[in-house]
Amino acid sequence: MKKIIIGFIVGALMFGIIPVMAEGELSVTPNPFPVAIDGEVAEVEGYNINGYTFLKLADFGKAGLTVKFNETEGQIEIETKEKAVIMPEPENEPVPEPEKGDDNVSGISRYTENNYEVVLENDVEYYSLKSIFEHIYPEGYNIGYSNNDTAYLMKYKDNIKNVDAATKIFENIPIKYFNGATHIKKTFYLNKIIPLIK
Repeated sequence: MKKIIIGFIVGALMFGIIPVMAEGELSVTPNPFPVAIDGEVAEVEGYNINGYTFLKLADFGKAGLTVKFNETEGQIEIETKEKAVIMPEPENEPVPEPEKGDDNVSGISRYTENNYEVVLENDVEYYSLKSIFEHIYPEGYNIGYSNNDTAYLMKYKDNIKNVDAATKIFENIPIKYFNGATHIKKTFYLNKIIPLIK
C-alpha cells in the first residue's frame, strides 16, 4: 500500500510539472479504472497520462492521509496515520482446557492462570493475545500488529477508545502465532508490558 501511495504522490507531483515541459506530447484521459481503498471503491478523480494513472493530492485523504499546503515553508505536506489491528482476534471454536501438564496431540498444553489463557509450548509459557486484551482494554490500552512478528502497545487518549486518538508507548513486542491464535511470552508480558500499564 505504501508503494502505491508513494507512486501516487510522485505521479501527482510530476503531473504538475510535465505539462510545462512537454505540453504538446501528452495524452490525457479520465482514469477508466475504479480505485479501491482498503477494499472499498472510492470516489476519486483520476487521470491516465500516457498510460500511467494519476490521482489528485486532495483525494489522498480518502486513503487515510492528510495533505496540506504549508505556506510558510512553501511545500506540500503529507501525513500518514497508521491503522492498528484491534484485538481481540475473532472468536474461535471453544477448546476444552486440559489441566496443567496435560499434552494434547500437538505437544501444546493449555491452562488458565490468574484469568489469563496460558499455552505451554516447548517449556515456554505464552499468554494469548485475546486474554491480554481482556485485561488491558478496560484500563485504556490496546495492542496493534506492526507486522507478522511484532506488535506495539498503545494507550488511548483520555480513555477515548479510538485508534486515531491513541499513542504508541511501547514497540517491537515479539509475538508468535500458533495453535490458531497470537501469543506473547508470559515473562515478556509480565516484565515489560505490565509495568507500563500500572
